[in-house]
Amino acid sequence: MQQYSLLSLTTELDLLFQRLQQLQVVELVRHGEPVGILLSTPEYQRLQTRRRSPAKALQLFRASADWEALQDFDTEIFSRERHLDKGREVVL
Repeated sequence: MQQYSLLSLTTELDLLFQRLQQLQVVELVRHGEPVGILLSTPEYQRLQTRRRSPAKALQLFRASADWEALQDFDTEIFSRERHLDKGREVVL
């Protein structure tokens, strides 16, 4: 990731835009400390489309899942990973 000082932005603006067009991420720094990130528009749009609510992700999974293949899924592989201990008894 290329870094640019906020002080040098005016002199290196053309180079900064070239880097963004090459889909590179540009970090802006002030006094050596990062203050922001610049992304190209396609990269930003790619990141925005990846965000889905859990409900939407579940809906897409249900629509695209191969349910026949999942019926044959061997759940035995998880038997060693799950604790069968029910924990302490709760008295109400």
